[in-house]
Amino acid sequence: MQSFAITMTSLSIGFSGRTIIDGISMGVPKNSITMIIGPSGSGKTTLLRAVNRLNEEFAGCSTSGTMQISCSGTTLDVYNDLTFNELRRRVGMVFQSPNVFPFSIQKNLLAPLRVIHSMGRKERYQRMEQVLREVELWDEVYDRLNDNALTLSGGQQQRLCLARALALSPEILLLDEPTASLDVRSARKIEELLIKLKERYTILAVSHSIRQVKLIADRVVILSGGKVVRNLEHRDFQNPGLLEELVDEVF
Repeated sequence: MQSFAITMTSLSIGFSGRTIIDGISMGVPKNSITMIIGPSGSGKTTLLRAVNRLNEEFAGCSTSGTMQISCSGTTLDVYNDLTFNELRRRVGMVFQSPNVFPFSIQKNLLAPLRVIHSMGRKERYQRMEQVLREVELWDEVYDRLNDNALTLSGGQQQRLCLARALALSPEILLLDEPTASLDVRSARKIEELLIKLKERYTILAVSHSIRQVKLIADRVVILSGGKVVRNLEHRDFQNPGLLEELVDEVF
C-alpha cells in the first residue's frame, strides 16, 4: 500500500469569492518527487502554498476540506494540529526567484537556527555546514561565509535558499518553479540535487518544463481550472509522446 506524506481531501481554496482550487483530493507519496503542471491560472502555486498555509497570508482567502501531513510516523491535520511555525518547520518552501537575505552567507542560515531551533553556537555551525554540504555548496563557499549572500551566482543563491529550508529539518519540501530564473547549467545542478534529496525528503514541485518533468518526476499531477485532470505515474512517461499529448489538451 502506497504511503502518503501529504493527503488532501475535497480541498477548495478561493480568494474574495473566486474559486481557485475546486474540490481536489489527492495524495503525495513519501520520498518521491511529485510535480504539478498546468496552464497559467490553473491553481498550481495556490495548491502548493496550501500545504504550509501560505495562502492565508493574503486577504480574502477562504479554505475548505482537509489537509493532512505524515511526519515521523505521525499523521497531523494541517489546520487543527499545528501552529504556523510548527507547520513551516516541517514543510519547507523554496520560491521561483532566489530570496536570500541581504547579509552574509552564514547569517542566512545561522539566524533562523538561533530563532526557531534555539540552537547553541557550536550546534548551529555544525548544522550550517551539514546543509551546505547537502546542497553541494560547502566547497564553493566555505572560505567566504562572511561575504554578502547577494555576491553568489543565481544558482548558488537558489541552493542557499534550499539549504536554509533544509536547516530547519523539514520532512516535506515545496518548490515553486525552482529553476525558472536560472541558466541551463544552474538548472541542471538543481535537478540533479533534487533527485538525490528525494531519498530523505518528500518533494512537491511546480514546473513549466516538460523536459524537467520527464527527467526528475516520479509522479505528475496535471491541473486545469482548479481541478486535477490527470495523475500520471512514472511508468506513464515511458509511453513516448503521452505527456506532451496530455499537456497539449489542457494548455
